[in-house]
Amino acid sequence: MSAGRRGGAALVALVLAAAPAALGQGGAAEDRDALWDRGHRLYQQDELDAAEEAFRTAEALGPHWYGALMLGAIAERRFEFRRALAEYRRAVELDPTRDATRDEVARVEAILSDLERFRDADRRLGRELGIVVTVATAGAALALLLAIRG
Repeated sequence: MSAGRRGGAALVALVLAAAPAALGQGGAAEDRDALWDRGHRLYQQDELDAAEEAFRTAEALGPHWYGALMLGAIAERRFEFRRALAEYRRAVELDPTRDATRDEVARVEAILSDLERFRDADRRLGRELGIVVTVATAGAALALLLAIRG
């Protein structure tokens, strides 16, 4: 399991422990609860498109920190770090009392900062050597970064 997935798995474990208390009672909350359960099950099975659909449908019933957090986790698992950061920030806006969510924001900000430094270094190296640095190089740098941060 990659470092990013380990971080995501830890986040999901924290969130699941808090999820029952976050749920309201009756109608839409019950529907949202079922959608969250379905989305989480699909997320764990790495069915990210279907999981995202379940969480977006739940969010349509009303924005909630848990939905934003899970949409961020899905984006992160796809290595879409800017989108993940936006969702994690939205989760913080929806409920600023959750330290774990703020920790996710800080962690993804650090990943993006490190990734930008890798990209800058790749560009400088490419100019010095007179070559064009490929996306594969950036991908290798990202894999190294995730392993280091793990």
